[in-house]
Amino acid sequence: MTVITTIRKVTIDLENKAKQIAKDLSIPYVTRNNLGIDKIKQQENVDTVIIVKKDKLVLDLPTGEMFFHPNMAQVRMKRLRCGDIDNMLEAMGGREFLQNKTILDCTLGFASDADPSIMIGTVGDQFIVFNCEGEKLAAAFECAEAHLSDEVIDLGVENGKIPPVNGIEEKLTDPITIEVVEAANNASEIQLWYDQYLPPAVSNAHLDGLQEVFGLTMTPQEAQESIALFHDV
Repeated sequence: MTVITTIRKVTIDLENKAKQIAKDLSIPYVTRNNLGIDKIKQQENVDTVIIVKKDKLVLDLPTGEMFFHPNMAQVRMKRLRCGDIDNMLEAMGGREFLQNKTILDCTLGFASDADPSIMIGTVGDQFIVFNCEGEKLAAAFECAEAHLSDEVIDLGVENGKIPPVNGIEEKLTDPITIEVVEAANNASEIQLWYDQYLPPAVSNAHLDGLQEVFGLTMTPQEAQESIALFHDV
């Protein structure tokens, strides 16, 4: 349950504003009476309190405070009203794709609570996955062994690649590449960059095209052409 109150030095305008919000949200209004927020939570037996301040609303949660800060939002809205594009909206599929949809744009702020070890990247360009059995499985293993032979791994390292094999650190000499590997080894999570780069429409076309190709219902050329159509949107 949530209640709403004001700052300690309340004015008539702030009090009326708090009461109106309480009415709109159908939540109780609590007179501040110079009480601390923790005391109000204890008194009202709630975990969340909305505080009406002079210039903003603050949501006091057990995990901390949340509030809206316009920051670049005003600039972005002005650009849209003038007919310019918004990069985030374009990355999400553009105006036509987002028509009649509601977007909650929550920024990360300073990300003080974020895990700094999380990375965006590709973990091993040479990962090999196969789904077969019998003689085909034996042939698949032979193919994988050829692709991950010492010669191929050394060639990859020479060309700036980081082959996904145990002990690859011992073959690396470039300090930047070594630093990348160490960061990846210590990362709690690695998000594939491709998922972050492609707009939703292109991403869906890419996945659909791959399924069609593997299902032998579309040629690779036809899949490429269908994906290209969404790139042009």
